[in-house]
Amino acid sequence: MACSNNKATAQTDPKVKKTSTISHVKLKYDGVKINPKAIEVFRRAQAIVERGQMYTCGAEPDSVRLAISLCHKALKLDSNYKYAFMFLAIYQSSLREYKEALKTLDQAAKRFDDEPQIPAFKGFIYDIQGDGLQASIEYQEAKKLYDSILHRGKDVSAYINMAFFVGLIEGNSEYIRILREGSISGNFTYQEREGLRQMIDFGPINRYEIAKETVWQYKCKSYGKKNQRKIFIRGNTIVQ
Repeated sequence: MACSNNKATAQTDPKVKKTSTISHVKLKYDGVKINPKAIEVFRRAQAIVERGQMYTCGAEPDSVRLAISLCHKALKLDSNYKYAFMFLAIYQSSLREYKEALKTLDQAAKRFDDEPQIPAFKGFIYDIQGDGLQASIEYQEAKKLYDSILHRGKDVSAYINMAFFVGLIEGNSEYIRILREGSISGNFTYQEREGLRQMIDFGPINRYEIAKETVWQYKCKSYGKKNQRKIFIRGNTIVQ
């Protein structure tokens, strides 16, 4: 949960010592300086759960509850901390606290109304609860926001995400059609077009997460960005 792969996404803070289990966020994104104490608390939450997955965190419930508490603490220190909002919702949903997760995302949407992963994540939560109609509404909003990102400039990840949400709304054939359209487009580099072709080779949308991770690895190799990392959330991505 996408947050999307644009200039607003967070990157590694070089001032903080790297570890193998904690993902890092730089002090500024969207031109906003984040309270370092909030970042420190948030990283403690990530260290406890390790890597966030949308519905299952692979951690003991008590550990996830502690991570939730730390996310709340981080947001009290800095309410502009987008990733603390997103991971708070991830951890809440992993405990099936869907009502609380949706409330968290609603709060985030008031501050970050141009972030497509917020409605995307809401859509997934509605989907898992069996509310296909509301999920579709949220997916439409996510698609619209990704489309807006594309109008601001070339962004292959936003394009892939938009294809994904079109596919959720209109089916796999539209997902493949959009990827194929991008793979012959002049709007992307040769390496990016090759990445889109790889996603087409993976086929239906249910292979999306694996395909996208493969494309990212291919892109990193092509550009020599071996140190660049992502946190993968099922069906979407948070870049770090």
